[in-house]
Amino acid sequence: MSVLNMQYNELNNRWRRILSTLRSEFGNTAHKSWLSKIKVKSISENKILILTCSNSSLEQFICNNYLPRIQQLWLQEEIGLMGVNLVLDTDSIYSNDLDDTPISETDISDELYLDPKFTFNNFVVNETNKFAFQASQQVSNFSAMFNPLYICGGVGLGKTHLLHAIASNIRENSPTKKIIYLSAERFATKFINAIRNQDITAFKNDLRSVDVLLVDDIQFMSGKMSTQQEFFHTFNDLMSRGCQIIISGNVAPSYLENFDERIISRFSGGIVTEIKRANYELRCFVLKQKSKMLGYDLNQEIIQYLATSIDSNMRELEGALNRIIAYSSSMNGQVMDVESISQILEDLLQKSRRKITIDDIKKVVSDYFKIQMKDLNSSRRNREIARPRQIAIWLCKELTTNSLPEIGKKFNRDHTTVLHAINRVEEMISSDDKISNDILSLKRHIK
Repeated sequence: MSVLNMQYNELNNRWRRILSTLRSEFGNTAHKSWLSKIKVKSISENKILILTCSNSSLEQFICNNYLPRIQQLWLQEEIGLMGVNLVLDTDSIYSNDLDDTPISETDISDELYLDPKFTFNNFVVNETNKFAFQASQQVSNFSAMFNPLYICGGVGLGKTHLLHAIASNIRENSPTKKIIYLSAERFATKFINAIRNQDITAFKNDLRSVDVLLVDDIQFMSGKMSTQQEFFHTFNDLMSRGCQIIISGNVAPSYLENFDERIISRFSGGIVTEIKRANYELRCFVLKQKSKMLGYDLNQEIIQYLATSIDSNMRELEGALNRIIAYSSSMNGQVMDVESISQILEDLLQKSRRKITIDDIKKVVSDYFKIQMKDLNSSRRNREIARPRQIAIWLCKELTTNSLPEIGKKFNRDHTTVLHAINRVEEMISSDDKISNDILSLKRHIK
């Protein structure tokens, strides 16, 4: 049966069989708390199975702990799948599915799900995240009063990792401290349930009796004014008693939309630290470290290909690695090359690609060779200008969809000159290692 024509009921039957295997491997607690929350949604046109869960805490924990094994089992079903993705089911973020956990509808005092892999030792540090890492360490050791500590950055850059690491470190070194870690969406859901169940006093008492409060993805409170009001009063109460608060968000406080100005002011009054987008070197290093931890030998060519092709966030990069390992396992350890990996990761690679313009390329090339952009359009023919111009034209042919006449127009060159530049660069690539390395470096900067 073709995987694209497989009926929903058949997929669910297979999922129940896989769940049974997972339950025997990971135990009843893991099944009840995590695995049973996963639902089958659909299969994409490029043969990726889409699974869903109802909240971001579940999604994060399952992706980090169970998804590689889930992918292995699905690929062993031999129905032609290319991979498995777990996504957040936005239709049920505030549904009753959130309250199927062993915790009661309003009690959050024992809610401390921490990923054991999210520690300071496992966090890869470089200049893009160094200050956020150091501030998190200091807060977890109570060696600096950064209060609140606000960590901001895009999706998949390590904010949740640092929050888990802070909580884990405090729990280990100060076991008497009462800690609550939860996502903003879970805060909102518990607050709504407390109102419905006329149990708001218990909700407030739980939150306001902690020593350390960590709230992840604060942007999910956007526009929810009653939830924000309750959070504001909780925040003030904890701050007045000297309790530590750590917040993460996708943007700096001043850029939060539909937020009470008083909350933005409180966040801005502490330490705001940003995790910037991972650079190429960090992406390569993370791939090496993660593949080593997972016992998989990923060669340098594939590491460079992945680090160049997927630069949006680290979570997608690690997801790509997990898919490669799962697929390789299902193929009895078959050695993977760049061509086969590009097919396995087709959906991720398409998502990561952005439209590159001729002006993008001209800017990167001129910066790289330390010349002015206008020099690329000039009539100057000295080597210091002509060589970068030829390389820029070749890159435009390789990385954009523009025709040769269109490229020529952007460089004030005719069709014949553009062809000559392209042929010349291709000759140099095959005979000059320095030119080849320059072009590889330029491609990384452009992408």
